[in-house]
Amino acid sequence: MNAIIIYYSLDWNTKMISEVIWSELKAEMEAIETAQQLDKPESFMQYVSWIRMILLNKLPEIKPLKSNLNEYGLIIIWTPIWAWKACAPVLSLLTKFPLKNRKMAIFCCHWSPSISKALYKMREELAWNEIIWETDFREPMKIDTEIQIEKAKAWAKWILNNLT
Repeated sequence: MNAIIIYYSLDWNTKMISEVIWSELKAEMEAIETAQQLDKPESFMQYVSWIRMILLNKLPEIKPLKSNLNEYGLIIIWTPIWAWKACAPVLSLLTKFPLKNRKMAIFCCHWSPSISKALYKMREELAWNEIIWETDFREPMKIDTEIQIEKAKAWAKWILNNLT
């Protein structure tokens, strides 16, 4: 099955795990790019402005994807979690390119111990698709990195064995 990994990463956690899965699946991979650079919040006020952006649904403009998502049998969406939701660039993608009748997997990286609300909202956004898998990785560059890499590899092997 031809697959593509679509991700947004600001602090490299999401990118690192995306690359692990990409290397196992030999899938296409594309980063979501914003029209204007979003910088990682360095101060409390910058962080508050990000939360406002998410809570008020002020989504950033994103650059067009190079890939046509309709050409893939499996779309894997990787997102960091911001304010208990998928990050704003991923939400922009889902708004700009509504996906229907696709096999999808949802993955997220986060620092919070609880992300069930974020996964629920992602399932809502993708309701017209078949969600085959969802899971999360808690700060994979900081917490149990090797274990989380093995978790990503195991998932990729499951995909290869069950969907190809």
